[in-house]
Amino acid sequence: MYRRLTKSQSIVEAVTNAITKGELKNGERLQSIRRLAAQFETSPPVVQSALDILERNDLIIRKPRSGVVVKPHFPGGGSNSGKVLLCLPASCHIMQNMCRLLETKLKGKPVASEQELHRSISKILPPIGQLYQDIFELVHERLNLNGLLPVLASHDLIMKPMPNPALMNHLNAALEDDLQAAIVFGKDYIDNPILQNFPPLRSIFLFELDYPEIPGNAVLLDFEQAFYMMTAHLAKLGRKRIMFSVSEPHRSPTQPGWNNQHHFLMIYGGYERALREYNLANYNVKFTGIYGSYITKKVLADIMSAPNPPDAIMCHMDFCALNFIKAAQELGIRVPEDLAITGFFNTAWSDYSPVKITTVGFDTEELVNAAVALARDLPAERRVIYLKPQLCIKDSCGATLDLL
Repeated sequence: MYRRLTKSQSIVEAVTNAITKGELKNGERLQSIRRLAAQFETSPPVVQSALDILERNDLIIRKPRSGVVVKPHFPGGGSNSGKVLLCLPASCHIMQNMCRLLETKLKGKPVASEQELHRSISKILPPIGQLYQDIFELVHERLNLNGLLPVLASHDLIMKPMPNPALMNHLNAALEDDLQAAIVFGKDYIDNPILQNFPPLRSIFLFELDYPEIPGNAVLLDFEQAFYMMTAHLAKLGRKRIMFSVSEPHRSPTQPGWNNQHHFLMIYGGYERALREYNLANYNVKFTGIYGSYITKKVLADIMSAPNPPDAIMCHMDFCALNFIKAAQELGIRVPEDLAITGFFNTAWSDYSPVKITTVGFDTEELVNAAVALARDLPAERRVIYLKPQLCIKDSCGATLDLL
């Protein structure tokens, strides 16, 4: 599996699944810490850490003299109190399962099979990796735990300016009663007419939308801070010529002015702020493409043949960083000795890369819990929540955690 779980994360996942499936009921007491430690072959402090996470996720309650019990989330032991339209990428589920199947089939074979696995996964794993799938599963699970019924809809079909009329009629019929909120991914979906059916505070945008004009609540990644942190990190390692590789900014077909408020301008802001602070502002170089398909051996050769070539390339996706690393190997450029390369999102690509990619991650559980809380509580005033980035230091920038 792509998520390599620690012992505490394994305990969190096992208990969460048991609650979701009804194996642990509202108010039911969990096993003692000592028994849980024995069951998962770990130590009591690790179990305590897992319980801390479960408590922050609003799944358990610690009661003096009674131990740890499952928190009752809604009356009646689990009846749903409202519907939430959930518009997240659907196709990623098939891709994720195919990748896991490939990984299972090749597990335990000679090292050469790792290259076969990488080539196979490169054909089917989307550029964003498994991130959408992880978020999708967590949102679905947490809505159920909070007494809300997820109504699933593929954003590929409905999140466009002219959705299919028959599909929309069917969806409207399913949502006719008890529709409480809509959780959608941001960016391209602001123009969609389906969102006009929601009062402003009933739409929750996730992930990467930051227009002042958006009508609803939002839980967003703090892109500005993330790219500030990564640029500053490279500067601290002595890199003097940090190039920034990013895709074309989004352009709204119906609201062109919104492009000026797009989150990519925040990304630029974080990059440029760090350059100024470390006196590198004279090397403010951006490479603009679309995802990773434009990053080839020729593209990198052209970049490195410039009079003042970069000694670091910071990418807005792990997938793009992977393509730069592959191109560097074809050109005989050493990563990270000659060229540091970093990614973003901490997806499976960062570990499947020939050189493990230093990247930026976010706590997906924090993202999901905040979105579900907004859908459940519907605050009286619009709320925008920014998630803090986390540097994930691996091999591609030449630093390990003990050097930081």
